[in-house]
Amino acid sequence: MVNAPEQLPADSTPEAPATTTGAGDVGEITPVGDDERVYRAVADLPNCFAMPGGTLRLSHSAFNDHPDSKPSVDRVAMLQGGPDASRRRPSDGVVVLGIQEIRQIAPVARDHKGREVQRHSVDVVHDPKPVNRAHALVVANPEVGSSIFKKLREALCLVAEPGGWQVKPASLQEDV
Repeated sequence: MVNAPEQLPADSTPEAPATTTGAGDVGEITPVGDDERVYRAVADLPNCFAMPGGTLRLSHSAFNDHPDSKPSVDRVAMLQGGPDASRRRPSDGVVVLGIQEIRQIAPVARDHKGREVQRHSVDVVHDPKPVNRAHALVVANPEVGSSIFKKLREALCLVAEPGGWQVKPASLQEDV
C-alpha cells in the first residue's frame, strides 16, 4: 500500500498557508523536517480502531476529521504538554507518525481498467493556529478525490500502527 514516491518537479511541492498578522497572529510557519514526528488524535469510536489480540489496527476513519482531505496532526517537537495535548476530546487516544514515512506514501489513481493515471506526493505542512502552534496538515499534491483520500488514510494507518498508542483512548484505560 505504501509505494515509493516519484520525484516531482520542484514547483509541484504543496505550499504552506500564509502567516496571519494582528490579534489572531499564529507566528512563523516553519518547514517540517524528515526527522520529525507528529501526533494524531484518534476518536474513541469502534469505527476508528480495533485491538485484535492486543495489536492496534486503525481504520481509515481515524483520519477523517478535515473537510478538505487534509488530516490534522501536531508536530511533536513544537507541542507543549506532550501527546495528551493532541487530544480533541478527553476520551481520544493518540498515535505517532514519522514524517519521513508519511512522505513515502504515494497513492495512485487508476482508471476503470486498472491503469495508473496519476500518482500523488504526500507532505506535512505547518499550519499553526492561535491555540495550537504545533498544528500541521497532511496534504497530497495534486489534491485528492474521495477514493484516493481513502487510500491515503489507509496508508497513514499503516504508518501509525507500529508505534502503538502514545495515549490510550478512554475505553482501553484501566481504572486505577
